[in-house]
Amino acid sequence: MTTNLFPYQDIFINYCNQQALNKKSVSQINSTITSFWSFYKEEMSSNNPDIKKVTSYDISKYLQRIKCSKRFSASTFNRLLSYMRKYFRYLTAERYIDAYPLYSFKGKSINKTKTVIINWMRYIPTFLKYDLKPETIKVLTLISLNYTPEELLLVSWHDIADKINNKDLHNFFVHHLNFEKTESPQILNGKKHNKIKNIETIMFQVRKDKKKLDIPLTLRQLRQSYILSIVSKKTLTDTDLLNILNINQKSLAYYKWCVANYKLIPYDVKKRSR
Repeated sequence: MTTNLFPYQDIFINYCNQQALNKKSVSQINSTITSFWSFYKEEMSSNNPDIKKVTSYDISKYLQRIKCSKRFSASTFNRLLSYMRKYFRYLTAERYIDAYPLYSFKGKSINKTKTVIINWMRYIPTFLKYDLKPETIKVLTLISLNYTPEELLLVSWHDIADKINNKDLHNFFVHHLNFEKTESPQILNGKKHNKIKNIETIMFQVRKDKKKLDIPLTLRQLRQSYILSIVSKKTLTDTDLLNILNINQKSLAYYKWCVANYKLIPYDVKKRSR
């Protein structure tokens, strides 16, 4: 005969299995309740305390002890709490206990505010000093000129030559493009490559520079941070923004919502890794 590690373990775990939970979740539930019951027996100085006498304070004290010992996140705290709630709701529904002890118990709030780094575009000439991969400078420059991820492989030198006002950045492109066969090579071909690379290969190289810049270096994130940099400028009207970004009114409304709800952090070149 199997000895239960906590009250009604066998029938409760059988109930969990019937709820179509995956094996990992059931195992975690079992482990959490077992751990709690060991804690409660220790607190009560008894090998057979009464499950009916468990209070929200007892559960809170247990979770706090676990939190201090393992330093888990708010989401982990809430997950363990959900296991406790499942167990005690079952006991209440089946009338193994008289009252559900967690009615007023609240989980930890989780900060879901998204953080986006903005206004990095003007520092691109400074980035030339950071020993970055040429692809990184090229991608950052094209994104800063409002090219979408889908357009990057189509941009040639003549498309951007008159848009690059910084002398050092202009010289960088001249040095890293192959003008032997054409006056307007594709920007992302590279000096040693005539065949257009695919964007995944290019971004694989770009992402290696993330630690040097401390900027998320994915196309989606770069594009978003560029757009939010522009939309967050209070001096620009909606008409200005629509013309600059070449987006529709629905997209603009979404990005304005992002500006209002996200935490936007201006890029600080002095604090970034070299």
